[in-house]
Amino acid sequence: MGNPWTFPIILPATYYVGCWLLGVSAADDFLAQINDTLGRYSLMEILRSPLDTLGPFLQATILPMFIGGLLLGSVVWIILYWVLEKLVREYKHKRYLKRAAAVKRRRG
Repeated sequence: MGNPWTFPIILPATYYVGCWLLGVSAADDFLAQINDTLGRYSLMEILRSPLDTLGPFLQATILPMFIGGLLLGSVVWIILYWVLEKLVREYKHKRYLKRAAAVKRRRG
């Protein structure tokens, strides 16, 4: 599950950043590499010996994506947390002032 509008950006970004961090050369078209790898084996072959069939794929594609995703996700999380925390703090402050003014009008 995910957002199909962001997949074309997030998948290559995590892969290429992960390859750069691990110091391995990245495939020119890693999406085709994923399609070739997953299309090469039947479901029964994968279930019978998952490490033999998917092991190279996991090491060459999924590991760089995992490492790249950790870095990119951490950076995006820090930025979004800071921005959203500031927006929520401002919203709460404005709401407090509005409610205080309403209470003052009722009493006054």
